[in-house]
Amino acid sequence: PLHCAWASTYVQTSTAGPTAPLAMRLSPVRWWGVCLVAGSLVHGSAGAGQVPALCGGWPDPLKTAVVNETRYLNADLPDLATLLNGTTVRIPGPGWEERKAEIARLLQQYMYGTLPTTVPPLVDATRSPDSTVRGGVSFTATLVFATSKSHNVSFSIEVIRPQQPWDGRESSGPENAADKDADADALSTKHPVFLTQSNHRRWALTGVTRGYVTVIYPGADVDDQSEAFQAAYPTATWGSILRRSWLVSRALDYVLTLPFVDPTRVGITGHSRNGKQAMLATAFDKRITAIISSSSGSPGMTPYRTTSANTFAEGPGDAPAEWWLPTLSCFKGHEHRLPIDSHGLLALIAPRPMLASTAWTDGCEPTWAVERAYAAGSAIYSSLGAADALRIFYRPGQHHGFLDVNAYFDFFDAANGHSRFAGDDTLFPERLLHHFDWQHWRSIQQPIDVIPPKPSAPRADRVAWGLGIPPDTFSSAGGHYGEQCEDGPTANGCFIATMMTHSRFQGSTAGTAITRADVSMGEYFSASVYFLTNSTGPLPVVIWMHPLSYHSGFNEGYTESETGTGIYYDIAAEGFAVIAFDAMGFGTRGYDYAGYTGSDRSSLPLFYRRYPRWSVLGKLVHDGLAALDLATATPSEEKPDAPIGLPKFDAARVYAVGYDVGGRAALYMGAVDPTRRLAGVVSVNGWTPMRSDTNASSTGGLRRLWSWHALQPRLGLFDGKEAQLPYDMDDVLVEASGVGGGTPVLIYQQTYDREADTAGVAAMVAKAQSAGGNTTLISDDTVNMLNDKAHASVIGWLQAL
Repeated sequence: PLHCAWASTYVQTSTAGPTAPLAMRLSPVRWWGVCLVAGSLVHGSAGAGQVPALCGGWPDPLKTAVVNETRYLNADLPDLATLLNGTTVRIPGPGWEERKAEIARLLQQYMYGTLPTTVPPLVDATRSPDSTVRGGVSFTATLVFATSKSHNVSFSIEVIRPQQPWDGRESSGPENAADKDADADALSTKHPVFLTQSNHRRWALTGVTRGYVTVIYPGADVDDQSEAFQAAYPTATWGSILRRSWLVSRALDYVLTLPFVDPTRVGITGHSRNGKQAMLATAFDKRITAIISSSSGSPGMTPYRTTSANTFAEGPGDAPAEWWLPTLSCFKGHEHRLPIDSHGLLALIAPRPMLASTAWTDGCEPTWAVERAYAAGSAIYSSLGAADALRIFYRPGQHHGFLDVNAYFDFFDAANGHSRFAGDDTLFPERLLHHFDWQHWRSIQQPIDVIPPKPSAPRADRVAWGLGIPPDTFSSAGGHYGEQCEDGPTANGCFIATMMTHSRFQGSTAGTAITRADVSMGEYFSASVYFLTNSTGPLPVVIWMHPLSYHSGFNEGYTESETGTGIYYDIAAEGFAVIAFDAMGFGTRGYDYAGYTGSDRSSLPLFYRRYPRWSVLGKLVHDGLAALDLATATPSEEKPDAPIGLPKFDAARVYAVGYDVGGRAALYMGAVDPTRRLAGVVSVNGWTPMRSDTNASSTGGLRRLWSWHALQPRLGLFDGKEAQLPYDMDDVLVEASGVGGGTPVLIYQQTYDREADTAGVAAMVAKAQSAGGNTTLISDDTVNMLNDKAHASVIGWLQAL
C-alpha cells in the first residue's frame, strides 16, 4: 500500500494538521524511505545482501547509514552484546554503554521513529479540586509544556491515590510501644507510582486497592492527546506509539514532584499496542523502575524475525501505518535484514524488573517468539546480576482473555520490595514452553539411535530416520466424542472455535454457504472439516497442514490474503472437504508439547520426556496420517461414536497441502505412508536443501529444525557437517511421489523466502525429477506469504489432477 507517488503529495508538517492524510504529515526524509519500500524490497528487486536500487536517491544523512546497514543479514536475533562492527562488548562496562546507545539509535532509525532532541520545560500545572470516593482521592492536572518560545502544548492526566499509607515495609508485628512507633514509621506516607493509559483506568483502580498512586495518561486510541506534540517537533520521525510513550515521560515530569509519591518506585503497564508503548517508555526513560508488557506483540516482546507472514503472525506493515516508520514495511519478508529487532528494548530496560505477560493462544504474540526474545534478554539480565528480574507470565486463553490484573500488582509489589512478596521465588518462577537443550536430548538417546543409516541404505529408510522412531499405535476412523464443539456449533461457533477465530477470515467466501463440522481423531485430538453446505459428495479431501503458527494453529492469526480469505475457506469453496487441525504444540494443543506449566531449564519439554526417540515433526506427520485415516475410512470401520455431520469423502482423491513446516510435513506424509493413499501433495515454501543449509547460511541453517523449534533433533548430529547427512530433500520428494511417480507433488516456492535457498530448491526438484519423482515446481517472484495468488495456484493445480 506504500507508493513513491505519495511523496509528491507532501505538505510541510507545520501546515498539515493532525487530521491531514498521513502522507501529508510526514517529513520528506521519511517519504524517501517509503520510496525504498515500493521500489525495491517489497517488490523484490533487491536480492539478499544487495543494497536496494533506490538507495542512491536517498538524501543524506540516511543514505550512508542505509548503504552500510542494509547489507546486514542474520536469521537469528542480533546479539545484544555485539556491536554492528562485530565487536563483542563486556557487560557491564564502557562497551556496553556504547552498544546500548547503538541499539537505541537503530531502533529509532529502523522501527519506531526518532524522538525529539530536546525536552520541553513544564511551565504550568493546573490541578482540579480533590474528589474523594470510597477512600480514594482523585484529581486531574492539566500540564503545559513550552515546546518553543511562542508555542505551548498541554495535556491532562488523572491521578488517584489511596488515603491509607502504603504498607510495603510493614513489620511482622511489634511487641512493645517502641516497636509500634517504629512500625508506624515503616508505613510510608509515600506511595509507589503506577502508570497506565486511559482505556486501562479500571486496572488503575486495582492499583489503588494495593496502595499505589495511579496515573492515567491520555496515550490510548480512545484518548490520544500526544498528537499535539506532532507539529511542535517536525524533525522527529516518531510514529504514534513512540509519541505516546514520550507522553509518559512528560507526565512523570509532574508526577514525581508530588509529595505523596515515591520516585524510586515507578511501574507501568499496558496491553497490546499499549504494551508496546509501555516497553518503549521504559526503554527510553530510566525513571521507570518496573514494567509489565501485557501481550505487546510485534514489535514489542515478539521480534519480527520470529513472527511475520510465514508464521501467520504480525509482520512489518501489518500494523496501522501511523504506528511506526513507514519504511519498516521495507522489511516484510526480509526481516533478517533488520540490523536490530525489538528484543533490543530488553537491553535498554535491563536490569529493571520486567514481566512479559502473554496467553497460550494469544493471536498477537506467539509463545515461541516471546521465549526467543526472553532468552536474549535473560543473557543480558544475568550479565548485570539480575537474572531473576525478567520473567514470562503465561495465562490461559487468547489476547484479551483471563487477565489477572491483581497478579500484575503482585509483580510490582515484589519489584518494589514489599515485605509480602520480596524474595518469593515461587511467585513468578521461570517456566518455559519451548526451551530445548539438545545436549540433554542427546544424553538420553540409546546408542543405536544416534547411528545414522549408511548412504547405501534404502532411500525410504534414510528418510524415515530423520523423523525418529514412532511409538506403536493403531488407526482410527474418528468419532464425535471429544470434538471441540461436542454439543454442535452455534451460529458463531463454540467457545474454542470462537476463541481461535476460526470463522474470522471468510473474506471472498462470506456469501458462500460453507459448513464446519467437528470431529475427534487419531489419539484423541480435535479437527474441523469445512465443506460446501449443499454438497452431495463424495468430496475430494484436502488435509491442511499449517505453518509454525504457535499462537493460532491451523487458523491464520494474520492473513496475507488480499481478500481476507483463509486458505481452508478458499479450498472448501471450490468443492473440496478440508480437514484442518492444530498440530501438537500449536494453538489449542500447546499443552501437548510442554504441559500446562512448561518446564525449567533443567528439563526437556514434556513431549521429549514421553517420547525420547521420536520427533515433533514425526508427530506432525503422524497426526496428518490420522487425518488420512479419517478421510479414507470405510463405513465398516465406524464405531458407535462415529463422526456426526461429515460429508462423504472420496478416498481416492485425498491430498495433503501444507505451508512452511506444514509443507515439509505434507511431503513426509507422502513419503512414509506405507499404503500410499495420498493422491497428491502440495508444499508451499516448505523446505530448503539440507546438506547446504549450514549455520553460516542466511536461512539460519539446520538449527531451525534441530534446535530452535526442536522439530528433528537427530539432524543436530550433523551440526557443522551437514554435507554428511544420510538424505536430502530430493530423497523426500522422490519418496513422496512413490514408485513410478504415481503421486504428483507440487512445490510452490516464492522467490524471496528468507528461510530458503530458492535456487537450491529448484535444483533439488530437478534432481528429484531425474530420479523419477513426479514433481512440479511453480515459482512466484515475491516474498514468503500465503497470498491469494498462492491460494489460486494451489487450487488450480489440485483441480487439474
